[in-house]
Amino acid sequence: MNEKYQLYYYWNHGICDQCGAPILILNEALSYEGNDQQELQAFLDEHAECKYFSNIDEQKNFEEIGGCKKLEETYNYKSPYWAMRSVGSKSLLGQFCGSACREKWIREREADHLKIYTYFWELREYALKVAPEPCDNPSGIVVFDLETTGLNSNDNEILQISAVDGNGDLLLNEYVRPELIRSWPDAERVNGITPERVRKCKTIRELIGKIKGVFASGKTWIAYNCDFDLGFLFFVGIEPGTNTELEDVMYDFAEICGNYDKRYGTRRWQTLEAAAAHFGYNYKAHDSLEDARATLYIRNRIKREKEILDELTAPYQTVKGEQI
Repeated sequence: MNEKYQLYYYWNHGICDQCGAPILILNEALSYEGNDQQELQAFLDEHAECKYFSNIDEQKNFEEIGGCKKLEETYNYKSPYWAMRSVGSKSLLGQFCGSACREKWIREREADHLKIYTYFWELREYALKVAPEPCDNPSGIVVFDLETTGLNSNDNEILQISAVDGNGDLLLNEYVRPELIRSWPDAERVNGITPERVRKCKTIRELIGKIKGVFASGKTWIAYNCDFDLGFLFFVGIEPGTNTELEDVMYDFAEICGNYDKRYGTRRWQTLEAAAAHFGYNYKAHDSLEDARATLYIRNRIKREKEILDELTAPYQTVKGEQI
């Protein structure tokens, strides 16, 4: 390894996710004797790796070869830049004091997941049978946004759903009472929607006809990060048809302001707040109605800027290699 970089191994304290017993986790820390954050990040991208131990003998062997250092010994960094990775018993499935706790933890969550899975597919079957309600939308455009209890559409629910037409006029704005999930602290810190706020609201089942009518009124659907919202709408029986035109403003804005990402060979996506700030649009973020209107504004600004650019470059366009 480069002399600038030093690896340290140490024990960290943790708690079993199942029984609450105290456990030890072997961690790895990387110190860096430099002051260039980009240089450190490049090193991490090239050498990033984690080590997990499948048995005690393998773990003991690693301790003897690698030399476990005490936690306080890892604090002598010569640079403010550093990185830390777990290399012990902690994994994506949690941390446990033994295999029995891990297996029990998995069994309990498998039962929860089955319940959630059944609910969402039964909801979709019900939604497909519901007729859409009439919706007056001469523009033929639906700009929509959702607020949810979490990021994964397979085990989270809609808290707020909003839509406006191509002129910014209101088509839909409903708060929704979840049927399965009782609390969502992480999402609540972002969108400010509390369980008390939606306690007396309608459930998604009661709103399906209205929601389907709104989307049926539009030939063009517009959103910021379309795939996220469509993942939730799928279980409400909402899917774009073969003739539906989808516009994802997030991709359009990334082409204007996103830095090129070599890893993915594309422009980096920007948040809706960043896009709004770029165009000087002030609004209340993470309210789905405000987000929908912000999305429409940004979409129209991008469209207008492209039109202006086309007008400016038109005199320099060529036909069969000849300037006109």
